[in-house]
Amino acid sequence: MMTKTGTNQFNAPEIFTDSCYTEKIDIWGTGATLYMVLSGGLPAFENKSEPKLIQQIISQQPDYTLPSLQQISEDALDLVR
Repeated sequence: MMTKTGTNQFNAPEIFTDSCYTEKIDIWGTGATLYMVLSGGLPAFENKSEPKLIQQIISQQPDYTLPSLQQISEDALDLVR
């Protein structure tokens, strides 16, 4: 069994659904961090309810239409995606 660590906002969907740790989990965390940097500190997913936050991470895409992301180059956004 894999031990869950870290902050949920940076955890990949696989952390909550799989027991296999691959490089995809690290890439997701890097993307979540870069999203916050590019958006001015806004997380890709946010919810006060931990179960709802986890469900968002598993089933939704980050919002790339935020006003704070409109000044970001397409290349930078593609890197996050």
